[in-house]
Amino acid sequence: MSSTKLRMILTLLTVWIGFTNAAAQNLFKRRYDSLWLQEYLSVSKSQSPLLWTEPDHMESLLTMYEAYGESKYLDMFVRCAGNVIDRRDDFRNERGLSAPSDTYARTPTWSTAAYNVPSDKKPYAHLVHTASITYPMAKFAAIVNTNPDLIDVKVTGGRRFKDLTMKQAADQLVELVSESILFHDDMWQEDPIMGWCYKERANAPVDWRGTILALNMQSLPGKTLAQLYVATGDEKYLDRVEKIAAFYKKCLQENKTLGAKKWRYNTLLRQQYKDTLREDVTHSAVSVSFPYDCYVNQMSSPVDMIFEEADMVQFARAFSRDICAVPHVLRSGVNYGKQNWDLKTNMMPNRPAKMNSFDCSRWIPFTQFDPMVYHLAGELFAQNVYSKGVLGRNQPIPLANLIKYAGRLIPVTMRYYKVPGWLAGGVSTQNNKSYMMAVSTDGTVWGAPSGDSLKPVSYKLKSGYRTRLLLSGNNANEASGGLIALMEDVRSKEKSIQRLAWQNGTFVDQGSALTVLKSTSLIARGSFTEKGLKDIGALDSIARQLLIYRYTPATGKWELQRSVSLALSIPLTSRVIAISAGDLNHDGVDELVVAAGSRISDAITVSVIDLTNSSNSITMGLDSSVKRVEGLTAGNFDEQGNLEIAVFTDSQARIYHIKNQQLEPIGNEQFMDAALRKAIFIQSLSADHQLIILRNEDPSVVTYLPADTSRSTN
Repeated sequence: MSSTKLRMILTLLTVWIGFTNAAAQNLFKRRYDSLWLQEYLSVSKSQSPLLWTEPDHMESLLTMYEAYGESKYLDMFVRCAGNVIDRRDDFRNERGLSAPSDTYARTPTWSTAAYNVPSDKKPYAHLVHTASITYPMAKFAAIVNTNPDLIDVKVTGGRRFKDLTMKQAADQLVELVSESILFHDDMWQEDPIMGWCYKERANAPVDWRGTILALNMQSLPGKTLAQLYVATGDEKYLDRVEKIAAFYKKCLQENKTLGAKKWRYNTLLRQQYKDTLREDVTHSAVSVSFPYDCYVNQMSSPVDMIFEEADMVQFARAFSRDICAVPHVLRSGVNYGKQNWDLKTNMMPNRPAKMNSFDCSRWIPFTQFDPMVYHLAGELFAQNVYSKGVLGRNQPIPLANLIKYAGRLIPVTMRYYKVPGWLAGGVSTQNNKSYMMAVSTDGTVWGAPSGDSLKPVSYKLKSGYRTRLLLSGNNANEASGGLIALMEDVRSKEKSIQRLAWQNGTFVDQGSALTVLKSTSLIARGSFTEKGLKDIGALDSIARQLLIYRYTPATGKWELQRSVSLALSIPLTSRVIAISAGDLNHDGVDELVVAAGSRISDAITVSVIDLTNSSNSITMGLDSSVKRVEGLTAGNFDEQGNLEIAVFTDSQARIYHIKNQQLEPIGNEQFMDAALRKAIFIQSLSADHQLIILRNEDPSVVTYLPADTSRSTN
């Protein structure tokens, strides 16, 4: 390998690891570590667990290393790789297990009968399985050999590689992987039409014997060879990578309408397959991984890059514009519009086997070429695992990819509802449980504890009134959860604040509504005047004042506590768009958080207003690209004990914290613009640190988990 090319790869890896560290997700990281930071030792004689599950596990460990830079993931990888090597056919007797009794029993592969035709149950070494197993091993060797800091790091556990250095383990794995891949060299043949490619053996126990292997079966050995080239610099690996890429390009076409790649599962199989030759969701994610590996490792022929950024963009669009052409509706193949899976209703005609939203997460690395990929794949995944409590179990790749490629927030759950739309929503807490509350446009109140689907409760808001806003909680001295509703009389336009208590699975109207000014546009709930006691702040949009009220259960009356002018913090040329509250400076009294837009210049500001000492207030202008603010909320999004401010602007959630008396942005997440149109932005679940959004485009409730953007250490 030339020194220039080596430096290029080193630089790219360094930049990539640095980028992904900034997106590290602590909550999901803990979930991953609890499930997958351990060894698994398969003793199945069929070898089936080694074909996909353990390779996914090993690859996810490398993904976690790329996300965090923590050597513990590499150490665990080496232990797992050693276990898998010990299960290779020529080493199996070391485990005291009888080896398969066929001609491939003593070869450097992992033979199995699991994928054979029914008439032949003898174990057979499939190239696609050999490559699936060896790819993460080759990638590990590439990571170590291009990172001088890893060379002398010791392996602390396992059996085969214990007490070796990472470099020594990498060198052994290169030799072992090469043996396994080269065993299939008799399948590497030159086709008169398609050029050099892998063909199945004529006597193989499969239906497609003697034919050119499908793209996904070319992809896996191709990317293994690509990693061997990065690890060793041996040009023989690059030569084969170039030839596989040339074969690929003969199979690929362009969907000019979508600006996306399109291809078939295998264009040269017998015509009897017809429409079943579509590239399904599961196999497409495998097929695109070879071009992706070539690109990120800067694989180049003597003249040009083997795959360029323009190719990556078109691959990304094959997912974002083709497979997921309609958000949350999954097509069953590339350039194939039949058998759509509507995740909103979970309806799928004939339910084809090769449609799994988990597999969509394998497309997530293409997020860097199209931000829509992450959200589409992430929300498909979130919908699939809703309230099942299985996030990450048996799914190490989705979990690792969600972590590595995420922005500030990760979609966690999603649920659709047959409602005319949402008017307002909020979160309440009762007995240390968080409750999601919402009101649909027909006046029905919905509610449920977090983790459950929302259910309509036996309560409807007053007829003849419009719900302007809904806040979580009840009042200062009542333990039961509830809601505070800002209501408007449709006829008189008079406004009032109504208290609803959540009792025995329904709401109880507690009466004693507070009549407020017609110019009241927004309300916020917080401890504005005294520690531990909750007030309601009603914004008079004309006088630009916050009127603070408190309800006293003993008297059954609302009392005005004080009036605070916002003129010093909010320019006269601005109108208040959204307000929230939270104790951001840890003095026990909540600050008011305000988003305001200028009527003159369209400039938008966010202010943190200290109602007890205006000199401590902070105001910052958002960048000029922000044209719209839908809402904001304060919450402990990074679980570090401090409150952050989440501002929903256009199609982004921008997160800020206070540092040195300034509002400092610490990340943002690009949302799907179409899906968030007419969205209602809601605060975090206090017990779960989740951000909740009600969406009206497709009536749904989506929750997101927050992130910690600080880099983890060993």
